[in-house]
Amino acid sequence: MTQEKNAIIEFDHVSKVYAGRGKKQTKAVDDVTLSIDEGDIYGIIGYSGAGKSTLVRMINALENPTSGTVTVMGQQVSGMSESKLRAVRQKIGMIFQQFNLFSTKTVAQNVAYPLQLDHWRKDYQDKRVKELLEFVGLSEHANRYPAQLSGGQKQRVGIARALATNPKILLADEATSALDPETTTEVLELLRKINEQLGVTIVLITHQMNVVQQIAHHVAVMSGGRLVEKGTVYRVFAAPQEEVTKRFIATAMSGLPDETRVE
Repeated sequence: MTQEKNAIIEFDHVSKVYAGRGKKQTKAVDDVTLSIDEGDIYGIIGYSGAGKSTLVRMINALENPTSGTVTVMGQQVSGMSESKLRAVRQKIGMIFQQFNLFSTKTVAQNVAYPLQLDHWRKDYQDKRVKELLEFVGLSEHANRYPAQLSGGQKQRVGIARALATNPKILLADEATSALDPETTTEVLELLRKINEQLGVTIVLITHQMNVVQQIAHHVAVMSGGRLVEKGTVYRVFAAPQEEVTKRFIATAMSGLPDETRVE
């Protein structure tokens, strides 16, 4: 019997238009409708300028749609007040390509930063940081500074920090683009662990199809602001419908992904 899943993120006919010089406008996102289930690992792939980052920034309302609605955890975040948004954003973690760590703070201080912003007691902060560093395999690096870490270690710190507030959703914006292939695999395995052990829904923004192939359950392909193809990773790899999808797959064809990840 298939377990029924609930959508944790829903885009309903979402468009985003930016004003340009004169009367010229740029449509970064064009009429996208997409549903992401709770507990999924969902890859959103596209070349530079495809609109994928703009789309995902609407999940935590760093961008608001020009038209359409974005619903997260049952709440419509597009147009939500800042006070209500704060509570929603506490349940959304984010990791970045460039790590965004504080160079003057230690590893432990970087991880503790979101907890300090939320005014958690110091004893809880210390306990939570210890748990998180153990989870990401950096317990021995707690008192080091970012400059003393490798790229993969820096990204693990970023992931630990993103998990500090017990998020239900983790947004990964090109999180492995600056890493070598071996380190990329290690970081993706950590993300899989977060998904499987903590039940966190993960949205991956990437231009690398091999990243989607290794870890994602579902994928949406964007081009020119439009969602041109979506489905299980296995289905999209096995029978791509669009030329842009075929080009992406050609860069990652080491065989079909595991069919067991399509449920």
